[in-house]
Amino acid sequence: MALPPAPQKSTPPPPPPRKAPPKAKAQPAAPTKASRTPKSFKVGSWTGEGEGHKVVLYGASGRGKTTLASLLPNPVFIGADDGGRKIRHAGTGEPLPFIEGVENFDDLRDALASPGLFDNYSDVVIDSITAVEVWAADWTCENIAHEKGHKVARLVDYGYCKGYEHLYDTMRLVQQSLDPLCRSGKNVVLLAQQAAVVIANAGGTNYLEDGPKLYHPGPDSKQTFSCRQSLCEWADHVFRIDFNNRTVDADKKAKGDTTRAVFITPENPSYFVKSRTLGNMKDEAGDPITRVSFADPSDDTLWRFLLPEKYNG
Repeated sequence: MALPPAPQKSTPPPPPPRKAPPKAKAQPAAPTKASRTPKSFKVGSWTGEGEGHKVVLYGASGRGKTTLASLLPNPVFIGADDGGRKIRHAGTGEPLPFIEGVENFDDLRDALASPGLFDNYSDVVIDSITAVEVWAADWTCENIAHEKGHKVARLVDYGYCKGYEHLYDTMRLVQQSLDPLCRSGKNVVLLAQQAAVVIANAGGTNYLEDGPKLYHPGPDSKQTFSCRQSLCEWADHVFRIDFNNRTVDADKKAKGDTTRAVFITPENPSYFVKSRTLGNMKDEAGDPITRVSFADPSDDTLWRFLLPEKYNG
């Protein structure tokens, strides 16, 4: 009997073709660092010859800041608030010359960077830097997004401390815009309202100090940035207008006359002033001069002290 044929082994199907690994994308070539030729340096005399003064002039409302600034040798005003529109020059009775159309922070920086705008003037006055800080806060909220990407309406909406750090950076742009004007020989005068802040005193009790009305953190804050302090450090001079003989009696009532003076060097720590050129002046008796007269609206004693070449040339 014949045997049945042996069963045929089934041939397994061929394996599916393997996918070729994806080709690596070509990486862009690293940018070639531009070669830099080192500058050459030399030692000179650090005199600031040909440069203008950087002045901050502050005082309570109505003390005469704008009037005093109008007595500069040849000023032009940038009005961040509208107080100057009612002021007339004490000598001529004429309205103050000002840059028209500056209505916000961008306008201010554009004006300061405009070639030729200040050619006919020796002094540029911003009235007031306190109002400019309000513009700067609006500009910050409009142009700097929250860290999560959305726009904010107020500085506090950035989160703790972050909004005021942005404001500090924005206000420093104003200083950067003013520096070229000073280097070109223009005197820059920033008028500010007055405000008292608490100063942290590492060696004793904290105390109140009058100064320009700009953002400054409280003594218990962990913040290290202050628009007020930054501006005072940048300025060559910080002057204060106040009543000359203001005192407080035993009943804690203010008394004294309303004769005004400009305080140019400190007499006590209750207010901040400084001067890089007037700090060593002495009177006929050899005593330091801490204040100069501003007895009436035409009293330009301050500018005659600060800018003698404009009056004695």
